[in-house]
Amino acid sequence: MCRNARRLVFLLFVFALLTGTAQGDLQSGLAAHWEFEGDFTDSAGGNDAMPKGDAKIVTDPERGQVVDFDGTGDYLEIANSPSLNITGDKLTLAAWVWHDNVAGDPEIIIAKVYNNATHQSPYFSYGLHILTNGQPRIWISRTGGTANAPGTTNLQSAKWYHLAGVYDGAQLRLYLDGKQVAANNVSGNLLGYDTVLRLGINGGLTEPMDGKLDDVRIYNRVLSELEILSLVTGVAPEKAWKPAPADKASAVTMPLLQWSPGEGAMLHDVYLGTSPDLTEANRVAQRSVTTMYYHAPGLTPGATYYWRVDEIEANGTTVHTGNVWSFIAQALTAYQPSPADGAVDAAPAPTLTWQPGQAAFKHQVYFSADLEAVRQRTAGADKGEVTSPTFAPGALAGATTYFWAVDELIAGGGTKAGPVWSFSTYLSVEDFESYTDDEGSRIYESWVDGWTNNTGSTVGYVQAPFAERAIVHGGSQSMPLDYNNVKSPFYSEAEQDFATAQDWTVGEVSTLVLFIRGKLGKGPAPLYVLVEDASNRAAMVLHPDAVAVGTAKWTEWTIPLSSLTGVNLAKIKKITIGLGDKANPAAGGAGQIFVDDIRLIKS
Repeated sequence: MCRNARRLVFLLFVFALLTGTAQGDLQSGLAAHWEFEGDFTDSAGGNDAMPKGDAKIVTDPERGQVVDFDGTGDYLEIANSPSLNITGDKLTLAAWVWHDNVAGDPEIIIAKVYNNATHQSPYFSYGLHILTNGQPRIWISRTGGTANAPGTTNLQSAKWYHLAGVYDGAQLRLYLDGKQVAANNVSGNLLGYDTVLRLGINGGLTEPMDGKLDDVRIYNRVLSELEILSLVTGVAPEKAWKPAPADKASAVTMPLLQWSPGEGAMLHDVYLGTSPDLTEANRVAQRSVTTMYYHAPGLTPGATYYWRVDEIEANGTTVHTGNVWSFIAQALTAYQPSPADGAVDAAPAPTLTWQPGQAAFKHQVYFSADLEAVRQRTAGADKGEVTSPTFAPGALAGATTYFWAVDELIAGGGTKAGPVWSFSTYLSVEDFESYTDDEGSRIYESWVDGWTNNTGSTVGYVQAPFAERAIVHGGSQSMPLDYNNVKSPFYSEAEQDFATAQDWTVGEVSTLVLFIRGKLGKGPAPLYVLVEDASNRAAMVLHPDAVAVGTAKWTEWTIPLSSLTGVNLAKIKKITIGLGDKANPAAGGAGQIFVDDIRLIKS
């Protein structure tokens, strides 16, 4: 085999490894993975984090949902578990990190440490942090003592970085944004501690982090440099990454496209069009030597564009097809409303937002439940001028359709009238926000469980806080529901009797919605909802997915009200959430689910 052919085979092997096996391998050896997509759960297993202080999930314009610490004692704590007590000579730590101010005291990112107030030496097993000069480092305790690999690059404040630390039994390495920046030749096995792991603070509750974290990972194996680069780019290393404008960006005015090149890329093919199905007809630059493209024809205001960059290696024949990105060119009028036009699940107290049109410096808002009032821009619908693209109409009626429009006031004079948008509010049945830890208002005092109905259910926790406050879909609380169908009666139910019968016919609502989340690795059980009216007529609906309770993500369960045959929807007295086969009871599994935001919507 000739040298070039061997090189091509090797490159294809590496590409297959990274795009096929490696992307799957990024789950292999993953001891814990905190994504912070709405909560603090560990998507790799059961190492869920508990927020302390004011640690909270926030939305970051660059990273999406992340966890935020204010530097005054906020942190996340993860209970001791064998999967985090890593004692061999293989370890990888990784996280996206944003520090509000790197000029202060040292700040902890990850720390598997003693849970005491003294710095007993060695007081850590493994961790990532930054020093007072903003230099990151990985440190470990292993047979032979402690060791670290400090970086020499000073991180900047208010900027996202990807940090990764690797220990392979012979060397300790630190990576910054996918590139190795430090190494230390050390050996020995890690010293495992049967203690908590913390994110954002150390064992003595000092060196708190002032900033944000995202996508925190702990592996009990060594990730290669290419795998670490994949964590940074989100794609295989050979692909183009870090698009500008960012993927799904809006309000784009300049027709200049830029990106970071893939590993080994020498030439670039650029595709641009108004459909995600990009073809050769959409190729606007062929074998470009620069990582930018200026679209001379310009952008059509309000249009959505899709683009892709295919990377070509030096041999001219190896092509790595890129991901398809998109952006919206800024429109002339107000656009991209939130709630989305036609939404049927808007909150009864929404904050309306939109993207401003070109050259707009103020916005005239019209809002009403009367379509014609908004269309005609009547005085009753006129809500005045605002300087920022946001408007809060206040508390609204549930299960009601509202209409709104924004006219842009243009710098230099003139008005650009916007389209009329609409949304419908949901009608809340149960949002789990009213419960407290006080006697008389606890969640299990409203939702009857197995302690009373003699099924295998347990609502809430045995100690305060009784409602779930970390794993939530909306608001600040959800209902934890344990089920145990191992023993008779082989099904588990949590039921709520409404003090006053509810009318589920108002506002033309047509669908009952529940948000459900399970836990991976728990025993499966069928999930059902039982609805009963004031005359004791009942209807049961079974979840179509037999393993829905094993999904460790919030899922929306929609139930057409038309399926509640025989029930008087105007007089709903009770709702029951059950797990198991109530019609044909038999010994089954046990586990836990979370329930949140039970509501009625229009279809």
